[in-house]
Amino acid sequence: MFLIERLYVDVTRLRPAAEPSTPEWDRLRRVKWRSKRQMDDLHGEQVLMAGTCSQFVEYIYEKADLDLVDQDRTFNPQDSERIYPSTQLRAFHLDSYPLVEKPWREALSRYPACLGSLPPSP
Repeated sequence: MFLIERLYVDVTRLRPAAEPSTPEWDRLRRVKWRSKRQMDDLHGEQVLMAGTCSQFVEYIYEKADLDLVDQDRTFNPQDSERIYPSTQLRAFHLDSYPLVEKPWREALSRYPACLGSLPPSP
């Protein structure tokens, strides 16, 4: 198990999604697991309704203005909507946010290969 703490992050920005007593927490508890992300408009804001565990983690961080992986530039061309847990782990490992890895390399989709000495992206 990994325990990763980003010391320079204001954790209070994560609280609305992490505090069990908030309406946001109540809504997040109802997010369903699906292989494809499903967003919906709620009072003019895009909210996650369904997705994978990695998409859920990415959504929580993005809600706090802390993007883990730049999905526009770091994605598997075979499945552009998928966010791999190993890719998020690489972002934590490198302490690089948002992580940009282009071109896509298969090692980004596997642990422990994602932590290896991949050459840096140009």
